[in-house]
Amino acid sequence: MTAIDASFNANEKLPTIFPLIDTHTHFDAPVFDVDREEQIQKAYQRGVRHLVLVGYLHRHFDRLYATKEFIDKQVHAVAGQKFEQKEISLHAHIALGLHPFYIDQHTDEHLENMAQMLNDKRPLAIGEIGFDTFTDEMKQPDMVAKQARFFKAQLDMAVSHQLPVMLHIRKAHAEALALLKAHDYDAHELGGIAHSFSGGEQEAKAFVKLGFKLGVTGQVTNPNAKKLRRAIQAAVDTYGIG
Repeated sequence: MTAIDASFNANEKLPTIFPLIDTHTHFDAPVFDVDREEQIQKAYQRGVRHLVLVGYLHRHFDRLYATKEFIDKQVHAVAGQKFEQKEISLHAHIALGLHPFYIDQHTDEHLENMAQMLNDKRPLAIGEIGFDTFTDEMKQPDMVAKQARFFKAQLDMAVSHQLPVMLHIRKAHAEALALLKAHDYDAHELGGIAHSFSGGEQEAKAFVKLGFKLGVTGQVTNPNAKKLRRAIQAAVDTYGIG
């Protein structure tokens, strides 16, 4: 039975010997204001022990750190009812990045401020960064050029600070791969994740060859998601899991 064919019961209790890491969350978003604590506790109860709060707009960076503090305090209190706090807890981490889909809202000043924050409040990673040409507007030459410039600038920061990156690539895998191959960022050394991967088989293998992990959503368990399942299976068949 292959990795993709294996059955998965979402209702089955996860074994506590396998603590989970959620590498991509947006618990800082206002939509969670009504039930953030409840959702965090659900994640903890299902085995999540580390999660990453991922940035996308400069004006929300401070909100990321406030949410991290909230999560750390809330879940520590829950854990403290049954366990020694030092033994079991949920840790929130930060990734700072300027998301390509919102490129029209980003400025050079945002890049400068982000660079300063990397010095003052070192995050776990840089992201989300990358390319997104999902809409006709985003395919315009000026938009693509600005995305490329901001992508390169944030890769430069990752190299300078020796941090992994979290990539957002949508309808632009060839462009992203070309830029990554030309840059001195080394995912084999620093690490990196191609978040919510949506490319084909060749793109999947290309990102893994560069040293990136492929992030997939629950959609990979959908038998009708044939393109995604073939892509992930191709990467597994070629490079294994690890």
